[in-house]
Amino acid sequence: MGVAPQELTWHRGRHGKPALTGRWAGLQTSLSYSGDLVAVAVSEGRAVGVDIQHPSPGRDPVPLARRFFHPEEARHVAAGTDLGERAARFTRLWARKEAVVKAAGGRLWPNLAVPVHRGDVVRCADAAGVHRLTDVATPAAFRVAVALAGDAPYAVQSRTGLPEPEPPSAHAP
Repeated sequence: MGVAPQELTWHRGRHGKPALTGRWAGLQTSLSYSGDLVAVAVSEGRAVGVDIQHPSPGRDPVPLARRFFHPEEARHVAAGTDLGERAARFTRLWARKEAVVKAAGGRLWPNLAVPVHRGDVVRCADAAGVHRLTDVATPAAFRVAVALAGDAPYAVQSRTGLPEPEPPSAHAP
């Protein structure tokens, strides 16, 4: 956003979603973290959700997918050739589901069976509405998804890390 982090102030919104206050109050925001990475999404005028996930090592996600996901998605997860591929497929779907739920301002539980595997426009069950999804390239095995309310296309500008500090001035004491 081009400002120092201390210039941003937040409060907890509905279901704990962070919201900016002060001069930034009109912007829509979403926050997620996994391991030592954080994903933040900011949107002007459209509700936004972001989620970042890392696969759980050594844990086969097929039983969870069969229990909670749409049957087509459960089959997609189970069709992975090995544990790593199954975990990556599950993690991508989970991140997409959470991003949509965060954009909708709803709860995850009623939306786990909402199919998000095919296509970039999905219908959320609770709160009902259409959302457009985008997968974002990430380091290592992490998966990131961004969702915005409505079906209109949008562009994601991805930035990693913090800005480099300015070198000290030659005249500094």
